[in-house]
Amino acid sequence: MSTPRLLSRLDAADCHVLHWIARRRAPSLVRIMRVVTRTGDALFIAAALAVAVACRPGRTSALITLSTLAALAAFWCIKRLVRRSRPELHVLMAAPDRFSMPSGHATCAWALAVACSILLPAAALPICGWAIAVSLSRVVLAVHYPFDVLAGSALGSAAALVVVGLLG
Repeated sequence: MSTPRLLSRLDAADCHVLHWIARRRAPSLVRIMRVVTRTGDALFIAAALAVAVACRPGRTSALITLSTLAALAAFWCIKRLVRRSRPELHVLMAAPDRFSMPSGHATCAWALAVACSILLPAAALPICGWAIAVSLSRVVLAVHYPFDVLAGSALGSAAALVVVGLLG
């Protein structure tokens, strides 16, 4: 299968899944996802990292912060190269920019979650649960297609594995 045809099929599948989710989302779920998605905003993440560094300075908080920053740098470059448009139907909130791939919220959430899971294993379950919720919120609110969120999740996870693997 050729690359354009594969991308076309992925795009069609993304649209189909997004439409399926949008038709089934309950108002109560939307209210919850609006709150959850805000916990993945850059300002919230930056504040959480600043508090972590201030309260527990040292190698662990530095590696978690560096993992998140590395993921954001990769995200920024990839997003400008791919330039995939955001969903236009079913959208329930304003997007921070016009490009969709990869999801920055998922990228940050998974960089933070994977780094924390490696460095602070006791925090793995709640932090990964949070990363899943943030990632799902982006699709439920139709700010991203599912594949954008998967790509961001993979990118954030990979950045954390590289940073912690090399410097941890």
